[in-house]
Amino acid sequence: MALMKLCRCGKLIPQGQRYCQECSKKLEEINRNRLATYDKSAANKKYDKNVRNKRDKTYARFYRSKEWKKLRECRFTMDHGLCQECLRNNRITAADIVHHKKEIKTKDGWNKRLDIYGLESLCYKCHNAIHKRKKYCKKSKNT
Repeated sequence: MALMKLCRCGKLIPQGQRYCQECSKKLEEINRNRLATYDKSAANKKYDKNVRNKRDKTYARFYRSKEWKKLRECRFTMDHGLCQECLRNNRITAADIVHHKKEIKTKDGWNKRLDIYGLESLCYKCHNAIHKRKKYCKKSKNT
């Protein structure tokens, strides 16, 4: 018998499936309506203005490089596309991003930016939690 889990509506569904058929149809309709009203070009311009253009060009260039993209895919493959932090906490979650364990803005981190063992696949939730902890630790050291 295959592993089963609960859909958000409470129905049993196979582990690899995200939603039951009814919930899938409802979500498709919601997403279709959301996309119809979303102006992607305006959002991209806002992101460029507030984030991309303020970031150091060296780091932005690195994240667009072929080396990074290949390394990122290799790390995803090594981690089977699963969030490593969630696995350590006995949860199974798909990974969304590949995270540098050492910030590349430090000298040591920059030198090891292409070290595959200095990377880990994470979901957005865990990635944000890690950065929040790092930010909090920096603040508490400064005070």
